[in-house]
Amino acid sequence: MDYATWDGFVDSQTEARYCYLTGYGIALEEVYHLKPYYYAIWEDNCIKAVLPAFVVGLPWARHCVSIPFSQFGGPLFDHSAENIEELYDHLTLGLLRTVGADSIEMRGLNALAPSKNTSRAATNEQFEYAILDLEASEDQLFREKFDHSVRKAVHKAEREGIYALEDSSEACLVREFYPRYLRAMKRLGTPPHPIDYFIALRRHLGDRLRVYWAVHGDRFVSGLMGVSTAKRVNILYIVSDEKYHELRPNDLVHWRFIQWACSSGHKWFDFGVARYQGQYRFKRKWGTDFHPYRITNFNLSGRTVKAHVELHHKVLSWIWARFVPLRLTPIVGRYLRRLYTQ
Repeated sequence: MDYATWDGFVDSQTEARYCYLTGYGIALEEVYHLKPYYYAIWEDNCIKAVLPAFVVGLPWARHCVSIPFSQFGGPLFDHSAENIEELYDHLTLGLLRTVGADSIEMRGLNALAPSKNTSRAATNEQFEYAILDLEASEDQLFREKFDHSVRKAVHKAEREGIYALEDSSEACLVREFYPRYLRAMKRLGTPPHPIDYFIALRRHLGDRLRVYWAVHGDRFVSGLMGVSTAKRVNILYIVSDEKYHELRPNDLVHWRFIQWACSSGHKWFDFGVARYQGQYRFKRKWGTDFHPYRITNFNLSGRTVKAHVELHHKVLSWIWARFVPLRLTPIVGRYLRRLYTQ
């Protein structure tokens, strides 16, 4: 199957996210040397289901992940597909036998994918993810769907002279986005991607990747990165200067991104996974609906498997945030990211 056919199927599906696109897989192969595998089931010359995955891990402990560096993955079913359970088994078993691996971790299973808790599979539902339905008009969203605090924050940002613009050029990624991203990852205790990763995403996903910036005077103070398929926009990262937080630039860039998604005909704005109360509160105020976040580990050997969602133990995260020098984080981070694919 050619890449255009695969991407056409992805764009046609309501549950599809950016990480299913072949451009994302090309970027990961280019930066991290992870080889993508694209497994599909056809019926009557039509694709019924697909499963993208990458072989990762140390040479003596190879396994598959669907999909690295993303909150989401697993099988994607056509809306007309029947016998979902059968297709699910066919996809997972077929892919593992094709690539010669024993196990696969499938992250953030979509609503159509069944949960599996068998001798071969374990599913974890520890968190939830937040989705904003864009069926209503921009005015209805702003005045009726959003919490009053959102309207207040957006108006405050505008009164303070903050305005928003979109700039996802490579130059802007290097100059404005990446230094803020490095500081944010250091503060969170999380190893960062190298700048090559973001440049590769821009080159291979093109205009699907967008960054909305809040600007105060001539200074970029907040940036929101997201990637879209034909039907859905996914937020990836928010970066900002903390001293400007009281001016509410983060709320403004979210609203401008949502406005673009509405005007472009997208159906959902995906705020991603909420892992702690602060994230729940922020995402809930936008009128989102919350759905179970599921990760399944499937093992051919039948060994006991345990689904997990976190890359780092809290202690390791604490050490990273406090003791790893900022200038070293992208160097060490590249190695750790490739090793753990989180």
